[in-house]
Amino acid sequence: MINETSEKPNIFELLELQERKYIDELNFLVENHDRLSTVEGLERTKKVFDSIRKHLEHQDQLIACGETCDESVASINSYKNVKKKIMEKINQIVLMHVDEPDFLEGLQSLRIEVKTMADLEEARLYRNLRKLIDEKKLEAVREAVLEDMVGTNRN
Repeated sequence: MINETSEKPNIFELLELQERKYIDELNFLVENHDRLSTVEGLERTKKVFDSIRKHLEHQDQLIACGETCDESVASINSYKNVKKKIMEKINQIVLMHVDEPDFLEGLQSLRIEVKTMADLEEARLYRNLRKLIDEKKLEAVREAVLEDMVGTNRN
């Protein structure tokens, strides 16, 4: 959970904020699909997919720091399985036209996978990584992610 009193969010808080943002956008897409123009639907879909990919990239940086610890193997493997499903779903949706009925079904299915990943992160993955990765490594990943997020927002 986000620490509201901290001026400087830690890596887990940054990832949680990033995730919350793209989940909100994905929810908007699913709930308003019929009201969006084709162009707006495509633009928003691209933005969500880019945000999800970027989030997964950032998580991979964090996970790389704790991957060698036996205690984290199960939660990391679960994360990798869900990540694979998410990427497969995105790749399937990309091939569809925004007006196809399967497009909305694909977004709904993606939303389920994304929520599964969010639950996994909150319940096990982040908790394990917090215990296993030293503060120096966490701070280094945090700085890299922050730099990437700031650079991404400028574009």
